[in-house]
Amino acid sequence: MIAAKFGPYWRNMRKLCTQHLLSNKKINSFQSMRRQQVELMIKSLKNEACDHRVVVDLSAKISSLSADLTCLMVFGKKYMDGDLDKRGFKAVVNDVEHLAETPNLGDFFPFLGIIDLQGLTRRLKDLSKVFDEFLEKIIDEHVQSRDQKQSKDFVDHVGHYAIRRSRISDMLIAAMGTSATAIEWILTELLRHPHVMKKLQKELDQVVGLERMVKESDLEKLNYLDMVVKEGMRLH
Repeated sequence: MIAAKFGPYWRNMRKLCTQHLLSNKKINSFQSMRRQQVELMIKSLKNEACDHRVVVDLSAKISSLSADLTCLMVFGKKYMDGDLDKRGFKAVVNDVEHLAETPNLGDFFPFLGIIDLQGLTRRLKDLSKVFDEFLEKIIDEHVQSRDQKQSKDFVDHVGHYAIRRSRISDMLIAAMGTSATAIEWILTELLRHPHVMKKLQKELDQVVGLERMVKESDLEKLNYLDMVVKEGMRLH
């Protein structure tokens, strides 16, 4: 939707995404799933960091959580890193974002675009092939299980085959990259500003306590957490 021209197509795609994925009703329906996936990540952190005292790549954990949540919401099931590519979701999405933000000399000097001096076209084609194979697998699974499914997910609603591939790849990349990056920066800034971390911990102790995890219903009472999330990049 970011790259599409404004018009009937853009409006239809926006309506489709809002109606079948981003509406309040849809988002609320995924609440228990989100809680379950966060609990699984917390348990894995406890097992690795606390019980076995090993260094944990928190960035990778957050990206993996983001990928799991996105896949469950968009595709109706979780996929392992190896299902996309041997490099995993995080590495592939990072490559897409890096190539998207790299200035292409061919845009300024068309004759250089033919030469592909920076190798951007070749690398984009390689990434496109990775996503195409992954999405082909997802669509085939949905076609085969269409009659057995009791409820439809986003992929079932998208319709036309070619549109389906481009839209679900948009959703996967956009959801994973933005969420994981935002959380990663916020946690980094909390570590760099211990006084902010202590104030946040104090609020969590007072509102939630130490006996249970934070629930989504707690968020409206956590005013300082809300400010930390919204102002995290400004703090940076």
